[in-house]
Amino acid sequence: MKTNWDFVLPSPKRWRMNKLALALTLACLLAPASTRAQNAYITNLVSNTVSVINTATDTVIATIPVGLAPFGVAVSPDGSKVYITHENIFGTVSVIDTARTTVIATIPVGRLPLGVAVKPDGSKVYVASLADGIVSVIDTATNTVSATIPVGLSSVGVAVAPDGSKVYVADEIASLAAPYR
Repeated sequence: MKTNWDFVLPSPKRWRMNKLALALTLACLLAPASTRAQNAYITNLVSNTVSVINTATDTVIATIPVGLAPFGVAVSPDGSKVYITHENIFGTVSVIDTARTTVIATIPVGRLPLGVAVKPDGSKVYVASLADGIVSVIDTATNTVSATIPVGLSSVGVAVAPDGSKVYVADEIASLAAPYR
């Protein structure tokens, strides 16, 4: 039996696809131009891998095992590292060394991390965790969480201002984005 809510609330499959589209769009927009021109990094949720695609030839040049349910992607400004969130309750971020196409670190963060963004100077990575309503701040020099910031009920997306002065966090339940300094 259909109710009025059937037309308002998206199906779980559509909701997942919307999140995926948002993550891919943000990853493409926030990656440095030099990195976008060389390779694209695409998460494969079911196979727990990341495909590296040469954008000049449109071919897969590597497939990297990264762990359970990879989702969000962010590339460091110099293109040397890729940060992958894992859409699961364990809450981790994989760090890929792009020269070696291997995972060099796995960093624990909040549960159900989705959004990920790198500060323009490459010194920090911000990870929005849906289940905990937090943003984890990763120090890229040590690959450790240097701060945890409570931001709301369900943080899903994160972006950094071009000058690095602010971080914007999208909250799924509140339907808003708020800056954090």
